Amino acid sequence: MPASPPEEIVAALRENLERQQVPGIDREEFFRLDEEFHHHLLSLSGHGNSWSAVASAKGHLDRARRLGLYDAASPKPFIDQHADVLSAVLSGDTEAARSTLRGHLRAVFEDVERIRRRSPELFAADPDAVPVRRSVAVWSN
Repeated sequence: MPASPPEEIVAALRENLERQQVPGIDREEFFRLDEEFHHHLLSLSGHGNSWSAVASAKGHLDRARRLGLYDAASPKPFIDQHADVLSAVLSGDTEAARSTLRGHLRAVFEDVERIRRRSPELFAADPDAVPVRRSVAVWSN
């Protein structure tokens, strides 16, 4: 991150956090804001141009994130983690930012295990199964 973070990105992150905290926020709106928050963080780090590569590689992760979000009583813990990460980044506490963000990102794996125990039908029956990529025609003449 540059010595002085770009104010427009910092302002966008702060405004995003405010919108996340709207009482009764819709889960899909929160998910959209969560994506935007992470994209802004990547931009703040100077790697915003890599977002398209990140987005194209995280389809299954997004499915797990949505399952965890809908399984949670509230998005508040995620919002609090976002606020903690941003606070650490802006204060220059790189280690706290790294640790908090790492915990925030890894929490999805705990969600997956909890959901897998409760709803195994949502997951492959064979734990060693390898996903198969199939070509699907989107439209035809």
